[in-house]
Amino acid sequence: MNHYLYYMTTVQDLEKLLNCPVLQWHTLTQITLISENITNLPPEVGQWTSAQIIYLSTNQLQSLPPEVGSWTAAQKIYLYNNQLQSLPPEVGQWTAAQQIHLNGNQLQSLPPEVGQWTAAQIIYLNNNQLQSLPPEVGQWTILQQIHLDDNQLESLPPEVGSWVTSTGGAQMINLSDNQLESLPPTNILKKCYGINCEQIALNQEKLINENRELKEENKKLKEENLHLRYAYGGEGFCAAMDEFNSLKES
Repeated sequence: MNHYLYYMTTVQDLEKLLNCPVLQWHTLTQITLISENITNLPPEVGQWTSAQIIYLSTNQLQSLPPEVGSWTAAQKIYLYNNQLQSLPPEVGQWTAAQQIHLNGNQLQSLPPEVGQWTAAQIIYLNNNQLQSLPPEVGQWTILQQIHLDDNQLESLPPEVGSWVTSTGGAQMINLSDNQLESLPPTNILKKCYGINCEQIALNQEKLINENRELKEENKKLKEENLHLRYAYGGEGFCAAMDEFNSLKES
């Protein structure tokens, strides 16, 4: 058995990697911990209150502690190529972050608190497992780039229309390799990259066919139920006969 996979990263480990004792972490303006096989972050990372750039990419992080909400000075946060499955609501306190890199993780959803990333100009969320976006993403009004490619998005909330305004807004909205069943709002469509209208049409047709099959199945089940009522006769027989005839006509 590979015991290495179960090793917990300690404060002492991070002190060595940063070459800085924990009591002085609040003075650090940059955190660089790239490809260090870090499996978890201890609560003490909440002391990185002066860090303007935080590099934690290409590690083995599966979650973030709530103390990351203390990274209020960070302007660039790099967490790509980890194994993050969710984000704590405290990430909403990253209100100074201009760039947030979360690509290459296993995120299935985003907490509504991400709407507080109002300073963000570049957000990478590609190569995750996102199935939907919370409506709060409409508060990302100064975006320049948003990368959402290689997810499982079936639709977008109408609030994403605020990403592009008549005076500016996002210049790059990457939506390629998703499962969209409808087009994004018209005003952002010209800024979208990777929109496959033919595939969207196919997805819509598939959805319509699935709904039609579901209706047919429901109708079949009703008919079978009525047949049982015929077999037993008794009260309700005439009513069942009328219902059956109406089903046959529909």
